Amino acid sequence: TMSPGLATPDAYVKTAQSYSSFLAKIAPNGDAITYFTYIGWRGGYTTARLLAVDAQGRAYVGGDTTAQQIPVTPNAIQPAYAGGNRDAFLVRMNSDGSAAEYVTYLGGSTKAADPDDTASGIRIDAHGHVYVAGQTSSPDFPGRRMVQNSHGGSRDAFLMRLDLDNNQIIYATFLGGQKNDAGVALALGPGEAATIVGDSFSEDLPLANAVQIRLGSANDAFVTQICDPWLGLWPAPPSFTHVAGSANAPDSQVVDVYSGCLQPFDAVVELAEGENNSWLKFAVDRNAVPMKLTLT
Repeated sequence: TMSPGLATPDAYVKTAQSYSSFLAKIAPNGDAITYFTYIGWRGGYTTARLLAVDAQGRAYVGGDTTAQQIPVTPNAIQPAYAGGNRDAFLVRMNSDGSAAEYVTYLGGSTKAADPDDTASGIRIDAHGHVYVAGQTSSPDFPGRRMVQNSHGGSRDAFLMRLDLDNNQIIYATFLGGQKNDAGVALALGPGEAATIVGDSFSEDLPLANAVQIRLGSANDAFVTQICDPWLGLWPAPPSFTHVAGSANAPDSQVVDVYSGCLQPFDAVVELAEGENNSWLKFAVDRNAVPMKLTLT
């Protein structure tokens, strides 16, 4: 919006700056605005493309901006504009919309088709970690514990998992082939499995168990699921998160065990003695993976 005078008195940003986005909280019965704040800063255009609200009522807003001097917070993961036409950004508001608890850039230095770096999907997990998906044209986009180590083409999708309270990128990875790819939205499943959807012009995406194995036109939608981004793209080595069976099953009973992406396989479960806590040993393909189970 370019309209002035919309912000509530205690808003985080009270004045529209060039082309600003906005965040508004509406009362439950829809008859009042609890707060209204602009999301935008001097010296550039800001486009909000994602929104989530956590259990504490704090709104998370992200997208892309050309503003090169936004007021990042002291603990920002990326405190400076990296370059290019735009950088992605992420803001966490306080619950009443009067201040930003966290503001950071997310981007690289490459200048390409606008927008070159943008965030478009967000989810918050049970630990309070923030997952962000989007697109980047920058080979130097911040990465850590990457599933795909290098930028694949002129534009790649990306997925990040952030611990804002501890100023940490848990992981951040490229996802894409040799042409243009973009992450548009994401969802979280059991075991913190991240599912990303987007669009792709690439014929060399790293497919696995694909329903459609080649492009149907110049560009297609895609969906990819990362069961455990610490281990790799689906199907990943098993990351045991759920046991479909009784906690007091007899020794050596075969039960179904599911990874984060709910892929079943057989496993032999050995239960040790213990009133409150038991140690399980899963024998799968001759590999032993220990896991602790708390009995309630």
